[in-house]
Amino acid sequence: MSEFLSNQEHRQSILNWLLKLAYADNRLTAEEEQLIKGFAATLNISNIEYKDVSNIDLSCEEVLFTLREMYRLSIADGVLSKEEQEILNTFVSTYTVSSEIVEATKKWFEAIRSCEQEYRNAIQKALSL
Repeated sequence: MSEFLSNQEHRQSILNWLLKLAYADNRLTAEEEQLIKGFAATLNISNIEYKDVSNIDLSCEEVLFTLREMYRLSIADGVLSKEEQEILNTFVSTYTVSSEIVEATKKWFEAIRSCEQEYRNAIQKALSL
């Protein structure tokens, strides 16, 4: 495991943000559940649950990792909901993420979402042949 994910409280804080996002629209899709399980494995957390670890100052690397993974999770069901956007905004505000980083992450997010849609369309087309 890389050094920036070596602190258990930090890893739990990251998982908490991801869980908040996953449950933002009051439903957990199969895609979101699969990603959460993958995140938990990456974070070396076996018990996937929200645990209070208030006031954790994540490192810059951890913040960037978490922001990227939050965007990745938010597109799992193909839709960025208003509630998910609010949680993303709260994260950005809480950790004072620069507008440059937010914009780069949004561009990455849009490119991934576009590729996902192209992929889904190609699969649908192939399956209808």
